[in-house]
Amino acid sequence: MKRLLFLLIFCAAYACASAGVTVVSARQKGAYHATTNPGGIAAAQVTYLQDDQYGFMVSNPTTWDDVFANCNHQNRVILRYEESARVYYSTPWTLQVNCTLKKWDETGTPIAPDEYFMLEIDYDPAAGTTYNDKDVYVATDPGYRVQLIVGTVTPSGAISGSGVPADVVLETEIEVTRSYIFSQLSAPGSITNSGVQSDNT
Repeated sequence: MKRLLFLLIFCAAYACASAGVTVVSARQKGAYHATTNPGGIAAAQVTYLQDDQYGFMVSNPTTWDDVFANCNHQNRVILRYEESARVYYSTPWTLQVNCTLKKWDETGTPIAPDEYFMLEIDYDPAAGTTYNDKDVYVATDPGYRVQLIVGTVTPSGAISGSGVPADVVLETEIEVTRSYIFSQLSAPGSITNSGVQSDNT
């Protein structure tokens, strides 16, 4: 109990000055076209993404944790139908996208194994029908840098001939909950020695 109390007091003295969640993302949207839509969805398309502090951590492997602490991090890949193009489909359709996610840790070391998964969305215009316009994959062992490789893309039903709708998005995200650390020794004297000072005159 005394050891735990000491640890809590120590953590309070050398505590997190601020904490927050940072999300970086990259997206592919619509069907790929080399000229008109090079950022579209297609087999073999590759997305690289890294946390905004990834370069700092790799360059300062023994000292970065004096500056901040990574409390939690996640990698997500999201396939969704935004319905923003206002295209009418008279019959149902389904879109399947197979993906590979490669990851690197805070030292720049690859995380094995790669993760393989399939995302699927569907649309049905029939009144009262439930359809799935969003599918999310959360990495089992997330990294601070990722590479998303699109595998086979399979449209079926109403979009089997036209391909990926213009308002379908494939998005990759890295979310990090991070706390920035300060030493009480470097805090302003009015806080360190005397607490909050006021003057009511």
